[in-house]
Amino acid sequence: MVPKCPSASPAGGDTPERARKTYTLERALTAANLSECMDLLAQSKKILKENYPNIERSTAVIRGVVEKILCYEVLLKEKQ
Repeated sequence: MVPKCPSASPAGGDTPERARKTYTLERALTAANLSECMDLLAQSKKILKENYPNIERSTAVIRGVVEKILCYEVLLKEKQ
């Protein structure tokens, strides 16, 4: 008879139901998190604008990023 190999699954496949633990992470998007994110995005946009040789492409990318993060900028203003 071949011995049963232990499960490598994170849920503990062979672990009895009573021994399994459930973990939850609490997430919070704080004003400090948002502010840091906006600063990093501003730096990234500046790097693209100043260094990327294809101006049309970098402008389109920057415009797209600005459009997508607008809701987070509004959220940051509400939190401040």
